[in-house]
Amino acid sequence: FSISQREPADDDYYDAWQGPDDLGAKPLFAAADAVRNSAGEVEYVEWRDPIIHPEKVSDYEFGLGYRTDALHFKANAYRMDFRNEIVPYGQVDDDGNPVKGNAEKTVHRGLEFSLSALLAPGLQFSGNYSISDNFYSKFIYHTWDENWNVVSLDYSGAAIPLFPDQLLNARLTCTPGAFNISASVQHVGKQYLDNTQRSDRMLDPFTVVNLSLSYRLKMATTNSVKIALFINNVFDVEYETSGYYDAWAAARFYYPAATRNYYFSLQVGI
Repeated sequence: FSISQREPADDDYYDAWQGPDDLGAKPLFAAADAVRNSAGEVEYVEWRDPIIHPEKVSDYEFGLGYRTDALHFKANAYRMDFRNEIVPYGQVDDDGNPVKGNAEKTVHRGLEFSLSALLAPGLQFSGNYSISDNFYSKFIYHTWDENWNVVSLDYSGAAIPLFPDQLLNARLTCTPGAFNISASVQHVGKQYLDNTQRSDRMLDPFTVVNLSLSYRLKMATTNSVKIALFINNVFDVEYETSGYYDAWAAARFYYPAATRNYYFSLQVGI
């Protein structure tokens, strides 16, 4: 069991998105005092009573592990109860950074597993998998309608945006002699772009396979030379890594990932 607290960052206070151009928008403080010089000119504004508060968390975890020379296994269960968690509201500012604010009560809970196994001499498997549930237990969101009337939306029970429900990483590595051959798989579950949990405002799950091949060559003048080839996104999957929903434009925006790509590397040890 542990408890922790985190203060808001500067951009949490000053990224106050109010429209297509937030230049001159007031930061997220409830009050301000203009400090003037002897000539009566305003030298600066002193902001106080911040609207965004520090987030606090109580973390409960239980885990177990098993270890032999050829096998390492760990399992962990956790639950994190947040108060005033600073979460993305599903919108971004002009620079593409997420606009964030407090949610009164949120919960992050899940299971985590990791495994490393020597399947045969020179053949190694490693991987980890997590499944999680990340939601608001109490959150009333205040916004405006098309007539600029204040509207209060109850998102209690809704999923928190941009938290995938599943994560999987697995790697199989074969090392015959001076060669190293590796294949890896990454899977990321669905993620919502905003608090509505609508299927048309969601990042679809994706699975990507990567390959690598390297050869280490002993040289008379150096300790070693390592040549490697990497092939990422082997099956040329089209997917998005992140995104947001723009309520002002009523449009979705996505950050696409690279399609199949290759690169070489050369390492020389002296």
